[in-house]
Amino acid sequence: MTDPHRVRHEVSKNWLELRKARKSTEHSIRLSACNERQYVDFLRDLGVDLLSEDFKHYLKFLSYKTSLGRAEETVRGYKTTIQNIYHYVDTLSDKTANLSYEIIKGHSLRGYSFAGGFERQALTIEEVEKLLSSFKYLRNKLMAFTVFCTGLRNKAIRNLRLDDIDYEQSTIRVRNPKGGGPAYSAAMPQILSLKLKQWEKVGRKSHSSPMEHNYVFPSKKGIGKLGCNASFGIPVKKAAERAGIQDILGTTTETRNGKEITRKWSKVTPHALRHTYITFLKNSGAPSEARQQAANHSDMSTTKRYEHTEGEYDNIIRSIFDSQKRLRDF
Repeated sequence: MTDPHRVRHEVSKNWLELRKARKSTEHSIRLSACNERQYVDFLRDLGVDLLSEDFKHYLKFLSYKTSLGRAEETVRGYKTTIQNIYHYVDTLSDKTANLSYEIIKGHSLRGYSFAGGFERQALTIEEVEKLLSSFKYLRNKLMAFTVFCTGLRNKAIRNLRLDDIDYEQSTIRVRNPKGGGPAYSAAMPQILSLKLKQWEKVGRKSHSSPMEHNYVFPSKKGIGKLGCNASFGIPVKKAAERAGIQDILGTTTETRNGKEITRKWSKVTPHALRHTYITFLKNSGAPSEARQQAANHSDMSTTKRYEHTEGEYDNIIRSIFDSQKRLRDF
């Protein structure tokens, strides 16, 4: 007898292979595969597979993810992945499904409560100073400072390479940004440029075999880049605790392998530093177009969710951070 889960995996596997054949970006394919994996595992726990599920199972999945505190952008990504899978199934002559592409496409996300109701909090300059002074290792401190000065995401800062830094143009190239868009350049303030140059000359050499790869912030184990979000996220959270500025915004619960797990949402994280960057630009008077460019948001409404209280814009951004003399000796 054919295992229904195997049929389900075969369908989604073929869909992903088709995406590769159509030359979708590597980042986009990885994101789709991650979303697909979470969806089919959820269906497995419900005792159904990809072809036998119906609309109520799809709704349960989205409700479950929002209950975990997932942001609207993330949940929308789940919806898009599921929608595209069923669009592929609709083209198959030997497979049929209870759910269809048109049904999911027509489903609106209005009415969902996103991000678990936990609003991100931007740090004050005083809190940024305390955080930077509480790191035990220079690499982690400089990574945090780079995020604060450029708004890079966790993955981008870990993937940063030496040839991504253009000291002459005062920019940092971001490869494979979130959402699978084209690479873009982030404005690099002089205050950050000087510290990165010093790091390359001295600090980086203290790591194992730094010449065997060109990652700016290599792993101490000598294996190249830092492998996961936690490799940067944990040092940031611990430094915030030592600085006395960490707080818990709230908690959510989820079930994994039959066990209920409580997740704590911390105030100070790598993403909070990106959040602080965008808010700091707003509070310093940067125009909305400059903030949108800095955040690499395609929609200004996304940038606005980060605010609480090209060349021309890059210069505005640089001048705002370079005017902060108090951060030169962090």
